[in-house]
Amino acid sequence: MTYRAWHTTLAPILITFSLRVVIVQWRTLLGSEVITTLLEAGADISAVDKEGKTELMWASWRNQNPEVITLLLNAGADGKAKDRQGKTAFDCAQDNKMLIGTDALKKLEEASK
Repeated sequence: MTYRAWHTTLAPILITFSLRVVIVQWRTLLGSEVITTLLEAGADISAVDKEGKTELMWASWRNQNPEVITLLLNAGADGKAKDRQGKTAFDCAQDNKMLIGTDALKKLEEASK
């Protein structure tokens, strides 16, 4: 595979996968900076996994930094999207204790309506 073929075929997939890893694993403000960089590099903010979960759903469920939720919403993440179980990102956020009482949770609730 030539570099050009790799760049046009695999790079977007790796960038989007990297976005998921950062969303799930990083718990600091540095995560926000890396997410911004990945979005600028072309990460697909509307990508869904086999369960129908979006990046915003994963962030709502697993990320401990409320700023990440706001960042994804401001970047155009769809708060109304539903996974295969019919859950929105706001529904996923109900299990994330780090979001309770935050402005990010309020924004997420508004975006889900």
